[in-house]
Amino acid sequence: MTPPILQSRPDSEPEGWTGPWPAWLFLGLLGLLVGARFAELWRLPLPHCWFKTITGLPCAFCGATRAASAAAGLDLATAIRLNPLACALGAAVLALFVAWGADRWLGTRWGLWLRGRASWPWYWIGLAALVLNWIYLLAARDG
Repeated sequence: MTPPILQSRPDSEPEGWTGPWPAWLFLGLLGLLVGARFAELWRLPLPHCWFKTITGLPCAFCGATRAASAAAGLDLATAIRLNPLACALGAAVLALFVAWGADRWLGTRWGLWLRGRASWPWYWIGLAALVLNWIYLLAARDG
């Protein structure tokens, strides 16, 4: 028997959300953090960046695994230094999960607020963030 608070009812879906995808996204983030941390602690071999191997330059995601490992060890300054975009994406997933949980269990309306932001030009914002992150990684390599 499922406890009443966890029972799924068609009328229980808060406005602004369409399913449990924020929870799955958060669980994926946790899995990534734990996996990266254990890979570093146990010195497991990780795949190398083919872009960096071929060109000698870091790709826009270089350092993301090390940043995840540092974040899992609560060394946030190092994580941000290694790959700011990966940290920003992790923080966004965490914020999305908190908003989803607050809507579900506390009755807040963050889902509607976020749905209102869905019309923003996210493609261009994401592309600009990716380019800025790559410029940062290229500059940090020389510094």
